[in-house]
Amino acid sequence: MRRRRVKGPVEHVIGTIRALEIVKPTVQADALAEACTRMGQGLYAPPSVAGWEGGPTWANSSTLLNRTNLILALLSDQDTALGKRCDPSRLARRHGATTPEESADFLIDLLVQDAFDRNVGERVVASMRAKAQAKDKEKDDAQVAAREAATLILTSPEYQLA
Repeated sequence: MRRRRVKGPVEHVIGTIRALEIVKPTVQADALAEACTRMGQGLYAPPSVAGWEGGPTWANSSTLLNRTNLILALLSDQDTALGKRCDPSRLARRHGATTPEESADFLIDLLVQDAFDRNVGERVVASMRAKAQAKDKEKDDAQVAAREAATLILTSPEYQLA
């Protein structure tokens, strides 16, 4: 059974980094460990010998906010510890996506597979198409659109489930 339990912080962090192919240069390990601690799973520091409770305890207002902050940092072109290593538009192109629609479909398939309701997936594609067509003079339109689409997908409730 898929998508029946909330991903633990380590599973969430490592799964996201692997899915987005953030390899070289990789993210600083101490920044990842700190992110996991903020999400409630301090590495090598379980609350008891039984370990962490897991499941629904990973989904509360604090942990979900910290998950969102991690995603924003990973996709940032400003953050030096976690960001500046992932360009979703380049990742999509590397896997054969050439249009905004193909890029959005690629990101949806990569990150949430069939978990999105059809209407949600269509809204992500439409949003990416609209952003890619908008004229942003400071940044590459496709890059901005792909970052926003990836942010929408990675912060969705569907992505939080394993």
